[in-house]
Amino acid sequence: MRLSTAILASIPLCSSDRIPRSAGSWGYAEQGNEWGDSVAACNGVRQSPIDIPKKVSTAEFQPFELTNFDEEQKWTLVNNGHAVQMTASEPLNMKTNGGALPGEYTLAQFHFHWGSSDHGGSEHTLEGEQFFSEVHLVHFKSEYGTIGDSVDKSDGLAVLGFFIEEDVTAEDTPLDNFFLNMVGQAVQDPKKTSEIQFSMSEILPSTLDNFYRYLGSLTTPTCNEAVVWTNFKEPLKISTKTKEFMTQFAKDDHGAELVKNFRNVQPLNGREVTFFSSMEKIVAPMEPEIKSGGEEPAAEGEEPKPMWAWIVIGVSSVVFLAVGGLVLKKCKDRNSEGYEAGQN
Repeated sequence: MRLSTAILASIPLCSSDRIPRSAGSWGYAEQGNEWGDSVAACNGVRQSPIDIPKKVSTAEFQPFELTNFDEEQKWTLVNNGHAVQMTASEPLNMKTNGGALPGEYTLAQFHFHWGSSDHGGSEHTLEGEQFFSEVHLVHFKSEYGTIGDSVDKSDGLAVLGFFIEEDVTAEDTPLDNFFLNMVGQAVQDPKKTSEIQFSMSEILPSTLDNFYRYLGSLTTPTCNEAVVWTNFKEPLKISTKTKEFMTQFAKDDHGAELVKNFRNVQPLNGREVTFFSSMEKIVAPMEPEIKSGGEEPAAEGEEPKPMWAWIVIGVSSVVFLAVGGLVLKKCKDRNSEGYEAGQN
């Protein structure tokens, strides 16, 4: 089903197409555990989110290239009843390249997941740890043209995900300013919209390093398995004041506080998770270093030989060579005598 950008702007979370009418409404009462009963794709084999495991493969680091992220952009801010989402106004000119992504992607929207005062709310977890919040920057592959034409492609979408955690020492982080001053009470009521203007780079770290990559899906129905996921290891910071504000700054479709809007982690099902870091150097094994005097270093786990051992080895070698020389000379003399006797 093809969807226009206008329709997708009202869709929660990862800008998927609408949940089929036969599936009815959905929410987070069971953290998504029941979605597969109505939407078969939500029972797929490459579903998101996941718990990022401790043991992952590593690959050569490739930096991201962000275009126009430092320019001010108009955004439509909306509480869609499931999340707080910012959709970029036309023209969509923020592009993401590099970072080992399979092509160029265009940023369309970003949104947040968060917990409650006493419960984490990030969708992905890192080695079992759940953070208070998570922000997703949702892109579609530029060559496909729109989100609607991308959700049925295995590499159609690319989402950059950042964990967000409380820092009790923080007072004025970029995200504090964003939530308290820009968003404020604008999303208190569901379906309420407003316009804001800012540059995306204001809330992102200056360096995009240390990230995980895996293939997954949208984290809301219809759970399309179309997402190339990038999850950054280092979390963004917010103050305690901002955390408390986020637990009451929006209401859901039923008028209750909108909290814990996350889907439970899904089985990895053998998928590979790769870690990219500029600090991880992939190099060929080095040749053993030969010390001055011809002495080789001890092998790993082997105790170095004491000096007296090297002396014994040296003396033994000299004796061995001397004895060997005498034996060879004796044999040579004997062979020479035999040769001369045969000529008589």
